[in-house]
Amino acid sequence: MKAYLVAGVHPTIPAASGIRSYVLSLASRLASRGVAVVLIGVGPPAPVAFGEFRSVVATYPTSSYRFLRGLWRYARQCPVEEGAIVHAQRPDDLYPFLGMARGARLICTLHGDPGRGVRERRVLGRYLYGMAERRTLPAARRVISVTESGLRAYVARYPWLESKTSVIPVGVDLAAFRPSDRGAAKAAFGLHDRPTILFAGRFEPEKRVEVVIEAIRGLTQPPDLLLAGQGRLDSRMRALAGGLPVRFLGPVDRIRMPVLLSAVDALVLASSHEGLPTIVLESLACGTPVIATRVGDLSRVLEEGKTGFYFDGSPGALRDLLAMRWDSLLAMRSACARSAEPYSWDRVADRVMEVYDAAL
Repeated sequence: MKAYLVAGVHPTIPAASGIRSYVLSLASRLASRGVAVVLIGVGPPAPVAFGEFRSVVATYPTSSYRFLRGLWRYARQCPVEEGAIVHAQRPDDLYPFLGMARGARLICTLHGDPGRGVRERRVLGRYLYGMAERRTLPAARRVISVTESGLRAYVARYPWLESKTSVIPVGVDLAAFRPSDRGAAKAAFGLHDRPTILFAGRFEPEKRVEVVIEAIRGLTQPPDLLLAGQGRLDSRMRALAGGLPVRFLGPVDRIRMPVLLSAVDALVLASSHEGLPTIVLESLACGTPVIATRVGDLSRVLEEGKTGFYFDGSPGALRDLLAMRWDSLLAMRSACARSAEPYSWDRVADRVMEVYDAAL
């Protein structure tokens, strides 16, 4: 079996991207099961252990529009073998292969609802994405949704989609993400022995990083806040954090992320919408509690008072929680690690293989 994994990511350059983590972990597990894996992505050439990397855009990072143009060129110039799997991570990324890979088996994974973010950001993008979605989803042999909530959003638009969709959550590499010595982890990042919280992700409007920054403002003894990632709002977040105990780490490589998660006392997410963020499972696997807004499928993995806390998305509510429930967080580490065990990547990869087999 040969599988082309299509995603606008680079295999070795760090980026705050749940899709990147998903694709690279899946590629590794598929290769270990005898699948010939080709990652179609972006950025400079790079060797990969799982198979082959083919870039369609030389620069990285790049926009979704450039990636799509690169995919169109690739699909015209490099025909996909008959019977091969083409597995895209967004409906619009599958669009270029509709007419250029007639003998291939098309599969799409829905990571939440990307159309929601497109509609919030771009007028033209709203039309183009909608057109691609309406054409690719009927053509896909099988569809994977990583969340129940994301599937419901799609089924509301396309009731027929449910019959060919499997809900398979994101996975976590339990060999890499596991509890480790906190003192050594703190030392690796040069952290002091004091309360520390972490945001890890893209600096984009829907992530609402400013809520986390504003929450520590006004606390008599605020925790240190680490921000791991980058995005369009980077300059604005740096200005907002002036005078506060905030440290910008930039993108953190997947190899170092388990150490970082073990070094902090809690992961904090204030997103307006999510599916099931990979970083949440990785944090829990490391024994680190999560404080988050109650969005997407988080309620399936995050248990209030046992593996973390929910808040309403306001800076004040998060500030009160940090002030009043801090001691509770420190007692959750064992429960957090246990809660991530059902999401092993080996289990997830086996289920993805079943979808591939059903598409042949």
